[in-house]
Amino acid sequence: MAVPDDTLWKIEPHTEAKHAILREYLKAWIPILGQSMKKIAYIDGFAGPGKYKGGEPGSPEIALRCAIEHRENVDQMTFLFIEKREDRIKYLGDHLADLNPPDHFDIHLIHGEFEDVIGDELDDIQKEGLRMAPTFAFIDPFGWKGIPMPLLHRILDYRSTEVFTNFAVDPANRFKDHPDEGIRNQIKRLFGGEIPEKQDPMEDGHDFIRRIYK
Repeated sequence: MAVPDDTLWKIEPHTEAKHAILREYLKAWIPILGQSMKKIAYIDGFAGPGKYKGGEPGSPEIALRCAIEHRENVDQMTFLFIEKREDRIKYLGDHLADLNPPDHFDIHLIHGEFEDVIGDELDDIQKEGLRMAPTFAFIDPFGWKGIPMPLLHRILDYRSTEVFTNFAVDPANRFKDHPDEGIRNQIKRLFGGEIPEKQDPMEDGHDFIRRIYK
């Protein structure tokens, strides 16, 4: 879908499918990690306003409600909600406040680009010699930019971290051989380098690009 201009927009069926997966996964992840670890964290890299035009919950509300449901199983939980649009991050803050999160939930709403914010966070952790808390990162951008493979590797280098990301197969396939150098560099960042092999003419382009990304 095209990137929406409004603060709120209509939910799409593929988004509802992603949210169903996210909800069911967090229902298990939060109590399991919460009971065994002193502190856990959730990152939403492209948080949006927290709800849709029809009133459906966005991923921040889904995550927070799952955590509230299992609040007794968690000593401390940190939430990082990252959003580059100022109007959406403001709307999100007002919306989440209405859910009355408990005191042992530490909620941060960050206005900025996911890549920059998390890159800086990881730099600070490394400089201070700290360990990243067990973290679940939901990374669901519009399109295929802003989620470079080296950054995903940095997140996953820490123990007990997991990433759920949406990989836009169609544009990646469409632009993989683009003549523009800037677009080719973006593709390199998405894959963490040059695509390591040429596509077999007998293999479907989408199947090829999905296999290489995996």
